[in-house]
Amino acid sequence: MEDDLMQQARMERCIRKLQKELNFNPMILTVESDPDKFLQVVESKGTNQLYLLDIDIEGHSEKAGLETAKKIRTFDPYGAIIFITTHENYAEVTYKYKVSALGFIKKEDSDDYLIEELRSYLIHVIEDQEKVSDEEQISVGQFHSKLQFYPSEALFFEATANREIEVVTKHSRALVKDKLKDIIKLHDDFVFCHRSIIVNKRNIFRIDRENRLIHFENEEYCPISSRKISEIKRYIQN
Repeated sequence: MEDDLMQQARMERCIRKLQKELNFNPMILTVESDPDKFLQVVESKGTNQLYLLDIDIEGHSEKAGLETAKKIRTFDPYGAIIFITTHENYAEVTYKYKVSALGFIKKEDSDDYLIEELRSYLIHVIEDQEKVSDEEQISVGQFHSKLQFYPSEALFFEATANREIEVVTKHSRALVKDKLKDIIKLHDDFVFCHRSIIVNKRNIFRIDRENRLIHFENEEYCPISSRKISEIKRYIQN
């Protein structure tokens, strides 16, 4: 989604070149400058899509691209989002919007550099899709709060004071009605790190012993009880 027609044509040209080079099929390009029309089209394309979004869309609200990304996450929590921007300091802002951007491309980059950047992102997307192609989704929650996702996407599950479970994945977070004692049985990679928290041991980035925190690669973190630190460290070393 890009409001500059020359930029649209440039991006489309580069993507089609890489599509042929990487044999990345099927790939259906949707080019649109209106956020609402763009959302209407891409929502019908299914999930696990690749989105290139301009952060600032002329004629729309400030940070329209970020708002569009947030809406995309409601129907495609695992899609890959790449932002096109003239700014360099938007990483922190996208984190606040909880949209988990795959990366950023600067408009002023040369065509050669743009293709290299897009190539690295597309290879990452292809590899991720291959990883989950044989993986079965799990389901957590009850009734209207039910969620389905791949176990490899889960970061942690935390019991809240109002008897709900906060489900935090690589791309989203949501509250569901469920019980930790049932969630722990869903996958061998799920382990208790605290009496009220289950983590996916495969997605732990590091353990901060001093502050008793588990950190994940996308800047998410959760508490860990002191008596569980050694046990969890053994899990991630194996």
